[in-house]
Amino acid sequence: MPSPTLTRELALQVASVVSTGASYDDVAGALGVDRRTLYRWRQAGRALWEARGEADFLPPERIEEPYELLYTEMSKAKFEAKVEALGAVRRAFRGYDEKRTKQSRKLIDGVLTVVAEETTTVTKFDWQAAMTWLERAFPQEFTRLMRAELSGPGGGPIPIEERAKSLGDEIRVYQQGVADAEALAAEESAADV
Repeated sequence: MPSPTLTRELALQVASVVSTGASYDDVAGALGVDRRTLYRWRQAGRALWEARGEADFLPPERIEEPYELLYTEMSKAKFEAKVEALGAVRRAFRGYDEKRTKQSRKLIDGVLTVVAEETTTVTKFDWQAAMTWLERAFPQEFTRLMRAELSGPGGGPIPIEERAKSLGDEIRVYQQGVADAEALAAEESAADV
């Protein structure tokens, strides 16, 4: 696919797609740009941003070069999507209100009619969201460790002696084959001379 020219409009369009949380490969596919081209553009923009020597991102209207605009806007969009996702996780484990409405209906003159309505609010909590956040924010304390123990027949040790012996035999056969092939090649080479 031919590489399009990077314009300010395309740079802002790329950042807009990144803000959805899409991967860079998905962004490239959605905009019809080869992913390698997108990565080259981003690298060129990062080099310009680093050469400017400022740690802060400038507002888009102050950036003239489309490559730097692409890099800064992609970076900001990615950070903003991350903060939004973290906020959603935190809201889920802090609790959120869910309204439930219960209606009483009665058949009056052949028409089903609501005669009473009661709305209650229930606060729901999502402990999985809390655990996800804890595992990522404090991995030393909350990351689950998994251990597996391997054992042989009847729970005893794994017998490796037999396999080690057969592997040793296979290696010796292979080495002998290599030696035989080298000797044959040397004989054929000497006969050709």
